[in-house]
Formats: sequence, structure tokens, C-alpha cells
Amino acid sequence: MARTGSPLLKTVRAIRARLEGRAGPVKTVPSGLESFDKLTGGFRPGTLVLLAGWPCLGKTTLALNILHHLACHRRVTVGMISHSDREQLVGLLACLGAGVDPRQFRSGRLGAAEKRRLLKDGLRTLEKAPIHLEDDQDAEVKAWARSTALGHGARLIVVDKLPLFLEGQDPSKEAPAFCRRLRAMARETGLVVLLLCDLEGKGHPGRPGLGDLRSLGPVARQADMVIFLHSDGIFSDPPDLGAPWFLCVQKNRHGVTGEALVRRDGCRFG
Repeated sequence: MARTGSPLLKTVRAIRARLEGRAGPVKTVPSGLESFDKLTGGFRPGTLVLLAGWPCLGKTTLALNILHHLACHRRVTVGMISHSDREQLVGLLACLGAGVDPRQFRSGRLGAAEKRRLLKDGLRTLEKAPIHLEDDQDAEVKAWARSTALGHGARLIVVDKLPLFLEGQDPSKEAPAFCRRLRAMARETGLVVLLLCDLEGKGHPGRPGLGDLRSLGPVARQADMVIFLHSDGIFSDPPDLGAPWFLCVQKNRHGVTGEALVRRDGCRFG
């Protein structure tokens, strides 16, 4: 017989409460991507989600879209730890809110209208947004994430990206352990941890799958959900930037797998 207060008994009681209607359903964290949320129901708290894809496809941009939706439209506290420059990340978040092409922002070629939108709809909104950014490359990821969750009440954090946090180490050995620590921390705090990952490929690698994660060891086993960002048009000659974009859910411990068609307009996903 399970001891009073044991993890098993607590879990049994929680499930019983839901089945008997004494507790509401699990509150998931929406991505803001309508088709993806319809397919999966959103991100489940306390899980590690791996977002992978070929390099330079827009995984960081997609993650920033999710952060912007949660923080600026739903007032949900979020965080991101990245090797990218903080000003670059904030600039892209501001461009998302203002509807400004990030290339104009980076080059400094902004007209008067774009500057007004960035000041009013971009930066002013971000000043009030509950977003915590960390770009210190020496920061310990698990400790920062735990502090962001428990100290600031964050519900989702982005770790950008897996290979960079293993610099100088053997990815096939260290990546699974890194993911295992993040997953344990996610369960402890109730956080959604969105871990970005570059795949290795040459030429025209095509549509990715779980097998393309082999160079990082058995990381897919540690993740609760594995998603691949992909567009066939990127690898055509010349690239078809108007081709459909997909979020391919190839593993999901708590729900269905499948593909969600997402819209992309510059830096905006929807």
C-alpha cells in the first residue's frame, strides 16, 4: 500500500480529482500558432520540448514569436538564455511588435514611419513585457532557468541552442545528460523548457526526422516533445521563400503527433 504523502498517492489523487470533476484540466501554455495549438493543445507544463531543424531556418525567430505572444498578448512571464547578443534579440522582439522588417532595423535604413512604430508599438510594449533575457555565455543554464521559474514565476523558457552550450565537449555524450538535467528541472518547477537544436546536414538534406539527431546521442529519449521546423522551398534552386512552413511533431508523450502548417511573413510566424 502506498504511503500517505508518497508521490504515487499524490498522483493517484490528482488524476482522481480530474476524473471526478473536482479539478480542472491541465492548463497548457499556448504557442500563439493556431494550427500547432490545435494539433497539440499547446505545451504541457513541466516538460522539455526540443525544437530542431537545419541551421539558419529561423528556429530562434520562431521561439521569439512564441515569447512575444505569451509576454505581450497574454502577460505570461517567460525567459530566454541565448548566445546571441541581447540587443539583437530585443531588436527582433521590437520588430515583431511593430511589424518592421528586421533587416531594416539591423542596417539602420529605417524611415520615419518605421521608427515611430518601433518606438510606439515595439519598444514601449517591451518595456512592460515580463520577459527575462540572459546572454551571459558563462551562465549555468539549469540554475538560471530554475531561478527564473521560482523567482519570477516564468512559465516557459527558451534555451538557444543546444550545441553552443556544449562547446568543447563531446555532444554525443554530454547532450543527453544536459537534456536530462533540463527535463528534471522542468518537472520540478512546472516550467516548459523549449530547447533549440541545430541539425547537421550538407547540401540539400531534405525533410528532417528523429534519425537526424543521432550526432547528439539519444537526446530524443529525454524530450517530452520533439518538433522539427521545415520548409521544402528553402532547399529548392533558387529557394522558394513563399513555400509552406511546417512544424512536424514527431514525438509527443502527452498527445498526438503530426504536422502543423504555419504561416511565415518575414520574421512573423502565425
